[in-house]
Amino acid sequence: MNLSPPGPDLLLAGGLHTAMASFMSSPSGSRVDSQASDSDAEAALIVRVAAREQEAFAELYGLYRRRLARFVGRFLASSQSIDEVINDVMFVVWQDASRFELRSKVSTWIFGIAWHKALKALERQKREGPPLPAPPEIARADDGASAL
Repeated sequence: MNLSPPGPDLLLAGGLHTAMASFMSSPSGSRVDSQASDSDAEAALIVRVAAREQEAFAELYGLYRRRLARFVGRFLASSQSIDEVINDVMFVVWQDASRFELRSKVSTWIFGIAWHKALKALERQKREGPPLPAPPEIARADDGASAL
């Protein structure tokens, strides 16, 4: 039973899609470890995101949104800053999914991106100060009330 990800030779020869297809179609028998199947599902999602499937990206975003918010919230207090970092992280995931080489778990890659983005945001906050709250008229407009 070969559960290891495809090697670099297969990645170079056929690209991420070929390597992932080979990995996903290999006989794996029954899996007791649900984390392995979760990792496989996330790897399959990344392959689909690399193919620019918006549904796959939306699913991946849904899987990681709350986890990233908790993680980034350890660095930043402002919900606005947390949302910005999460959006930055997921933009990088969308842009670079085709470069992800399956050497690590998808979560390791995404949280690594989040770590760097959160540290940059923290440095920016220290330099510039925390973001200002939204003016009341904008907050009311967001609630559906008239801004005037």
